[in-house]
Amino acid sequence: MNAFDIEQIILGILLRHPEQIVRVDIRADHFQNPTCGLIFQSMRAAVAAGQEPDVFNVAERLGRQDAVSIVASLWKDTAGSVSNLAHYCGLLKSEARSRALAELLAKSAEDLHARTGTADEIAARLIARIAELDRDGAGYAVDATGWMAAALDQAEAVHEAAKRGGIVGVPTGIGGLDRVMGGYHKSDLIIVAARPAMGKTALMLTSAYRAALRGRRAGIISAEMPSVQLGLRALSLAADLPANVLRTGKFTDRDFRELAEGAGRLQALPIMLYDKPACTPSDIMMQAKAWQLSGGLDVLFVDFLTRLTPDEADVSRTREVGKMAAAMKTIARELDIPVVCLAQLSRECERRADKRPVLSDLRDSGEIEQEADIVTFLYREHVYDENADPTEAEILIEKNRHGPIGKVRASYVAEKMMWGDRMAETGGDRCGD
Repeated sequence: MNAFDIEQIILGILLRHPEQIVRVDIRADHFQNPTCGLIFQSMRAAVAAGQEPDVFNVAERLGRQDAVSIVASLWKDTAGSVSNLAHYCGLLKSEARSRALAELLAKSAEDLHARTGTADEIAARLIARIAELDRDGAGYAVDATGWMAAALDQAEAVHEAAKRGGIVGVPTGIGGLDRVMGGYHKSDLIIVAARPAMGKTALMLTSAYRAALRGRRAGIISAEMPSVQLGLRALSLAADLPANVLRTGKFTDRDFRELAEGAGRLQALPIMLYDKPACTPSDIMMQAKAWQLSGGLDVLFVDFLTRLTPDEADVSRTREVGKMAAAMKTIARELDIPVVCLAQLSRECERRADKRPVLSDLRDSGEIEQEADIVTFLYREHVYDENADPTEAEILIEKNRHGPIGKVRASYVAEKMMWGDRMAETGGDRCGD
């Protein structure tokens, strides 16, 4: 059965069963034959006008002399059962996707030949357009039945996870944070912001490592550190050895055995790394999509927002950062994964007596706050007061579209760059933890 046969069968079924027109998830541009596409469009137009899409009505809308005979032939002569309509529509969309993919590949080949951009830029555009093909308009419009069914399924999943003492989202690596947020959730943009030396990258590695230990596939985009530096940090975490030992080489034979064992554990974990300097949001989409297609991706970490290079330069740095934050949210939505993005804070917090950050301290753009689903700040008193306990740390949840805000107490071991649990603190009734 060729593509033209499939298109004719679908139109014949719809002419005989016009009530199905509003139920099929196909569009006129899915049809390869222009006439078939126009007939389908005419049928939809008739229904939209509150009319019966019979042979004469559809033929009149086509405006061709031979329209009646063409539409009547489809109504009378094409085979196909209405019970198989969904199957035929699936074949139609598959054929349309194959054509569109072939066109994209041909266009990319032309761009490479004409040198309309670098190979990386052309590849990034190709991946972004393939992602658009994968969406194909599906899943955006739902009726109340589908809407509530999805909501109930999610509520049931959360309930079952709670009964088992677990969470539905990707584990953050900090128990108190998981109890408040329920982990990192699909389609969310989570901003983790702090001043330098507060442990942003350490928290990212802690979360990625512990999520991977539970079988979650984690991707890390490092625009700041090369893979070797991140590798040494991760090795310190996995081997439970001070990071400076790895950098100075002052370790014993026993330490080296623990390093080798830690490296072996890390190599077996589903953690992927991309460390292109000054990468763009398109680069990130391309790499994240590649990871998703080649085995799956459960969470994406980006280190860090203002180290990225915008796809399009803007005279205003504030607008550039805002666009990049919006791009991170789009990646979270398009790939249906949590995106955890590190960000810098301005120096304003250091001019106050209480140096704990607030939302207005987000550097370069208030649009970061607008785009984010969750905004957390890292704070360690020891950074400002050497007499304070160096292991005490706080994670301040200052924005949470899905639940409470407040403070979670945590621990931080600076020499191993490792975050851990401490007694959770609710901060009154704000967290409710």
